[in-house]
Amino acid sequence: MKKKAPQAKYTVGISGSSINSQDGRANAYGYDQLTGLAGIREFQTIAPQFLDEIFARRKNPVVTFLDLAGMKSFNIRYGFDEGDRLLIAFANILANKFGKDRCCRFANDQFAVISTSDNIEAELKKVFSQLERANSRKTLKVSAGIYAVPDSSENIAYSVDRAKMAADVNKVSVESKYTWFNEKMGSDYLLKSYIISHIDQAIERGWIRVYLQPVVRVLTEKLCSFEALARWEDPTYGLLQPGKFISVLENNGLSYKLDMEIVRRTAILQRARLDAGKAVLPVSVNFSRNDFSVGDPVAGIERILKEYELPPDLFYVEITESAVIKDSALMRSMIERFHDIGIDVWMDDYGAGYSSLNVLKDFNFNEIKIDMEFLRNLNERSKIIISQTVQMAKKLGIHTLAEGVENREQLEFLRRIGCEKIQGYYYGKPLAPDELEEYLESRGLYDENRETASFYDQAGLVEISSEKPTAMFLYGKDKIFRLLYENDAYKKSITSEDVTDAEAIEI
Repeated sequence: MKKKAPQAKYTVGISGSSINSQDGRANAYGYDQLTGLAGIREFQTIAPQFLDEIFARRKNPVVTFLDLAGMKSFNIRYGFDEGDRLLIAFANILANKFGKDRCCRFANDQFAVISTSDNIEAELKKVFSQLERANSRKTLKVSAGIYAVPDSSENIAYSVDRAKMAADVNKVSVESKYTWFNEKMGSDYLLKSYIISHIDQAIERGWIRVYLQPVVRVLTEKLCSFEALARWEDPTYGLLQPGKFISVLENNGLSYKLDMEIVRRTAILQRARLDAGKAVLPVSVNFSRNDFSVGDPVAGIERILKEYELPPDLFYVEITESAVIKDSALMRSMIERFHDIGIDVWMDDYGAGYSSLNVLKDFNFNEIKIDMEFLRNLNERSKIIISQTVQMAKKLGIHTLAEGVENREQLEFLRRIGCEKIQGYYYGKPLAPDELEEYLESRGLYDENRETASFYDQAGLVEISSEKPTAMFLYGKDKIFRLLYENDAYKKSITSEDVTDAEAIEI
């Protein structure tokens, strides 16, 4: 029986992301020497009286947390003197707007303010504008979080923590933004903290599970591989989907542990099928952009292959565009090292970023996975983009796979343009290995013969979406031609009514 998730009692550690001439330790006692604002301890001492005053006036108090996001990069680009000047200017903006005695510099680039809720959103917009002017429009945004204090007895540190949770939501925004705290943020924070503190235990106790999603070859409509996807079956929270824990682990430098555990568990599955004499297809595994800076995935996967005595062609590696552009030299080396040990490397979510063409030019990928968003909103424009992408990839000798295929119409479109493989709910959602085999048999999805896989890989690179009549046939050992593909022009060119799309022609 699933236990109830723990209820909210949260404490957020507040720390700076850069070091200016007055670091976080200078703020902890009394008043900050750089800005003249109260430090943390002083603010905790004087804040209750301001809350009492606001409640006495029958107003609603709020605590606002403001984070100058990107201060570390700002200091590197413009220098610490310019950074200090900006911190002083921002402190003065807050002091003039809310009153100096109601403002606090919590850490290097983090501030807190007590005020009434009256026009707080409009006032924050003015703060954003004034900072932009003081900053001579250099790129630096403010992430602000607002927390409505329910009563004067609440600990000010608790109020600031909640305001910070709301501010953290805006860190992905490219512009200054404010967000009000809500209780979901509190429960989300609890879950994030739980994930960070329990990842080692989850691996040790087997809470991390591998789910497999089928990849189907378009020419044959047979299974050609799987993608390994992580699920966290937790005794407290139940089944956690990847969206709940992967980004948390990535942002905290812990995704390497998860990804290597998925490789290890996939290897166990592959070894078990080989030992049982069952058919074994390749499985693709994902590596996060942070994996390559905190560990060595190539050495890790090579070690696991040796441990379970598996050939390298039973694995593919998927890497996103964001991973390769983070450190181009490192990633170019990593991709070549994967190739050296016999593992193909795929580019995941192709087209989701802004540098996809440059990535194809500069990196030696074996296959690209076209981002599912192109199929989700399939229209004439997206059809042109997908079609041209497939044609370009063939000319570069790169295989293609479309993600997010959900219906027959999408499949037939991808067949017409020559896309080689598809993945999506049309052929199956990710399933636990013990559920997968029965599902595939019920759908009539059978493994392709691995002996013919290399043939289909070569055939997949042939340009078949020409306007000229084009068809592709398979000539088997049984001396029978089987039609694999025909375009519309070829169909029109056939005059015999005895030949159909599905007919095998015996020679």
